[in-house]
Amino acid sequence: HLEAATSWACSSGATVSELAFDDHEDGFAYGPDLFVTHDSGATWVQSQQGGNVLSVQALGSSVWMIETGCPPTTSPQVSCPLELLKSANGGRTWATVSVPSDFSMNGGEGGPGQTWLIRLSETSAYLASRPNSPAGSPTTAPMWFTSDGGQTWSARHVACGIAAGEDAISTAPDGTLIVV
Repeated sequence: HLEAATSWACSSGATVSELAFDDHEDGFAYGPDLFVTHDSGATWVQSQQGGNVLSVQALGSSVWMIETGCPPTTSPQVSCPLELLKSANGGRTWATVSVPSDFSMNGGEGGPGQTWLIRLSETSAYLASRPNSPAGSPTTAPMWFTSDGGQTWSARHVACGIAAGEDAISTAPDGTLIVV
């Protein structure tokens, strides 16, 4: 049985493009808006977020979300800071988590396939972003790791060998990071 979370005119951009669920009936339709369900998708409510939602990942009742305050129409030459928000109750309330000061992106919209957040457990995760420099020049993309729920971050990077415009990143079952 299908339920509509939202709709939009075909001539305008989609209000959501991604979907994530936890294992407690909480779901998140996002990108750039955020719609939330707490009844396995039977009903959806738009959440009034402070920015454009780029990523939502849920593990148990722990949900982490990346958003930016820059609108999607922001010039690619403008650096837009990214925020990490965390919920311990399935997305009913959110708290801001400290992130590295250079966790940002150029422009107000992520590139196709860009990975912003890779969660390994409820306390361990990677943040990834695109380099804040002209396209085509950097060969490494910035990345940070936490093992304490975001209290501290250690700098890492993805050595692309080519222009580091977008990184699609996932983890194998043994924890190996796979980057495309």
